Parts: sequence; structure tokens; C-alpha cells
Amino acid sequence: MKSIQGLITGVAIVALAVIGAPVASAAPVTGAEAAKQVVLEQFRENLAEASEAGDAEAAESVESFDSLTRQQRSELAELLTGERTWEPSTNLDEEIVVERGVVPRAAAAATQSRTIWYTSAFTFAGIKVTETKVTGRYTAQGSSAKRILSNSCTVVRNFQPFTNVNTNQSASYVNGKNAVFDCRVRVQRGIPTAWGTIDWSTKEQVQTVSGSGYGTVVSRGWR
Repeated sequence: MKSIQGLITGVAIVALAVIGAPVASAAPVTGAEAAKQVVLEQFRENLAEASEAGDAEAAESVESFDSLTRQQRSELAELLTGERTWEPSTNLDEEIVVERGVVPRAAAAATQSRTIWYTSAFTFAGIKVTETKVTGRYTAQGSSAKRILSNSCTVVRNFQPFTNVNTNQSASYVNGKNAVFDCRVRVQRGIPTAWGTIDWSTKEQVQTVSGSGYGTVVSRGWR
């Protein structure tokens, strides 16, 4: 299964040639290094803005960002610029959170409303970079899902500079005894220029979760 991390991390490395003037630094920097500084500063600014708006996790991420070593900052910059892609062997933290709203089991003949949700977040050294969520509501009798009530797709957080992440309903249906909910995540990468950000590439991937009649998550992931 492909990893969403490879999809949602980074700005095209082509952007390195078109980003504006280097930001202030203790030592002169040019070209790619200057571009990485711009991206890192914008990334921290995005975190700080969310923190000021009351996002407690963003506030923790600001502290984590400020505590990064020089090597970690370099690795993060490479990911955010697309110079480096996510690989299982790299020093990254992947957070897959499965939460479920469970209604107590009732008599088999009774129809119950169930709610499940699946949140997937990409993190680096404790810094949450992007997070998306799928929520599904359905009715069930005993161990079997019966009817879909709603499917919600949410971008919880996206702090990546020059990158838009959108998610929309793809499909929701009953498959056997389980209810399935799909959300299509669309990622638009841009190139920062003197005339604004120009769209460079668009990719999509589906985030999915399925639940049983008892309201438990039986599968989740990306495809």
C-alpha cells in the first residue's frame, strides 16, 4: 500500500530556482539553502499562527520546531521542498490514530446508530505537519451494518508551505456486514514566484475506514 506521506510532503524542488531573495541569516546563503530557509520560516509561521488561534497541538509543535537540531532542520527542509521523499528507513514519525464512537451492544433485533472515525497524521520529530480525518455514521442491527447515514471528510491540519490539501467524499456503502467510508485527498503543490504561487502538480489518494455492526473499526488506511 502506498503511503500518504509520500503524497503530502513537500513543495516541488523546482521551486528552489524561483523563490525570492534569501532571508536574513548568520552566514551568507544562496540558492537551495536560501530556499530551504524560506520554507522553514514559513512553516514555523504557519504553526505560530495556529498556536495564536488556540491550537494547543500547534503550540507544542512550535516548541518542538524550536528545539530541532541543525541536522533535523535540514531533514525537515528537504521534506518540505520535495528534495527528499518519505521512506520507512528515514528518521520520521508516522502517527496513525484510530478512534471509534461505540454505542453499547443492544438486542440483535434493535436498530442502532454507529459512528466511527479515522485520523491520519504525518509528523516529524513530534511536529504534526498534516492531518486528515474520515468520519462515518450508519445504522446497524447486531453485527451487521445496514444503512449509511453520512460520510464526512476533514483536513484537520495542514502547515506545509505552498501546498493545498483538500478532501472530499469519494464513496460510502455497505459491504457485507461492514460500512465503508472513503475520502479522496487532493494535494496541490505550488511554486512560489514573484507573481504569486503557481500550481505545479496535483495528486490524489483515498483515505478509507470501515466499521462493523458493533461500531468498531475493522480496517483503515490509504489506497
